[in-house]
Amino acid sequence: MRVHAGHVDGKRGEARFQGPEGLAVDPQGRYIYVTDTGNHRLRRIDSLDDTVGVTTIAGSTESGLAVSLCSFRSAP
Repeated sequence: MRVHAGHVDGKRGEARFQGPEGLAVDPQGRYIYVTDTGNHRLRRIDSLDDTVGVTTIAGSTESGLAVSLCSFRSAP
């Protein structure tokens, strides 16, 4: 993961973050969710498929979006 000004989704080595802070992993360990605070976005990293890499799942270029991550728990 590279930290640069700006926002770029893409494969590993191509994606760009600015101010990544919080993260969470889904119960199966496939997806890593990152709060990219410098870009005001919630990003998802596909840890199993390098062709997908990083995608934005929420946010915009405007500040003010409140995104919080909760812990993921598997069903009983």
